[in-house]
Amino acid sequence: MGIADGTMADEAAPRGILAVANNLEQLQDGFSALDQQVGGGHYKDLKIQPVEYIHANNLGFIEGCIVKYITRFRNKNGKQDLLKIKHFVDLLIQLEYPD
Repeated sequence: MGIADGTMADEAAPRGILAVANNLEQLQDGFSALDQQVGGGHYKDLKIQPVEYIHANNLGFIEGCIVKYITRFRNKNGKQDLLKIKHFVDLLIQLEYPD
């Protein structure tokens, strides 16, 4: 009995704590977070998910966003995702090469 099964002594435990505890139990049971996607399936069936590539290559936040949006634009938000990429590239140029 404990946080993960919802039997805490304090019934007013924040839902976030319960979700984290449940996720930890799933990971310990061999569950892979890469096998689950919340909000669609535009990454789940790829040969390599953007998060795996981003993590393996130690990319920063902006670079990671660019990888994420370029990977999904044809299967999710089309032109809107391309415009987001353009915005992130402009941000990266501004932050990396200030005048």
